[in-house]
Amino acid sequence: MTQLASFSDNVAELQSAVRKMPAGAGTSIYDAVLLGSRALERRGDERRRVIILVTDAGETTSRADFDATRKEAVRSNALLYTIVIRPVKNESGRNTAGEHALETMTDTTGGAMFYPDTPQELGAIFDRIDRELRTQYLLAYYPTPRGPANTYRSIVVTVNPASYQVRHRKSYLSGPQ
Repeated sequence: MTQLASFSDNVAELQSAVRKMPAGAGTSIYDAVLLGSRALERRGDERRRVIILVTDAGETTSRADFDATRKEAVRSNALLYTIVIRPVKNESGRNTAGEHALETMTDTTGGAMFYPDTPQELGAIFDRIDRELRTQYLLAYYPTPRGPANTYRSIVVTVNPASYQVRHRKSYLSGPQ
């Protein structure tokens, strides 16, 4: 796994890094999310932490597993936005296990999944992510400590009126992290 660009808001620099990505025979999705989460956590600042993952969802070469990756993403407070580029559109011709794992991880962090059918849809997806990140609210609370440490605890958020849409983290890790 090689990081091709530092954290940046310079779009041209990030586009250049994406163009430098070598084609390969394997996909290390879990390693990428785990290492990205750790890098965001190490920054130590209070900025929003976001990972945008563009993938075919075909996990093949990671050393990390699903549970460790999900735990690290939750611990880092990163929002995971996943864009799945499906090489095969026909459901009967694809293995969707990787997509289901990514849906679980993405949903847990409060992010969103996208499935563009054409490359032309990518611009609209990135615009939607940008718009969403600019219109979020932060809700915080301090739960009463109980139960074993380092376990997932569920979060439920309801709003009034119920017609409003809320997307949020579905869980957090309890206790000392």
